[in-house]
Amino acid sequence: MSIAVAGGGCVVASWVFASDQANAYSVVPPVQPVVVETGFAPPASRWGVGHRGVDLSAAVGQEVKAIADGVVIYAADLARRPVISIKHGFVRSTYEPVIASVGVGQLVASGQKIGYLAAGHPSCLKTCLHFGVKTDDGYLHPLMVLGKYRYPVLRPVHGWPDGAHNTASYARG
Repeated sequence: MSIAVAGGGCVVASWVFASDQANAYSVVPPVQPVVVETGFAPPASRWGVGHRGVDLSAAVGQEVKAIADGVVIYAADLARRPVISIKHGFVRSTYEPVIASVGVGQLVASGQKIGYLAAGHPSCLKTCLHFGVKTDDGYLHPLMVLGKYRYPVLRPVHGWPDGAHNTASYARG
């Protein structure tokens, strides 16, 4: 997966799947503005305690958008909270508590309204959207997917060998 910032509009980033270089996805925030109430704290083990996403400040009834093109794979209550999950190739995004305006199997476009924020996420002092992103290998930092942070790049002490480094592949915001 390669992530790079796209300019203009509200597009914040894009990713390209290695298996399909021609298929780039525009990534947009699920709510705006992006104000983090609770940060990402992944568990030490697959089943351990942690916060597998970020809580973004938002108002009850606020429109929630798909972060990228994909297909809805879940849109129902889970543990008495309304949850939506969207598959974007090998990446899945989740949104809760969101009252769905989309259904399972529906194709959605980047930035398309998928529902409205409901009250009741337990880890927020105020109303917020819990937003998570994962692959089969584990959880990703949602703000990295949105292009809010840079991936660290360690450079060799004595410089790059000829042709061994393409700085364009690390370009981000």
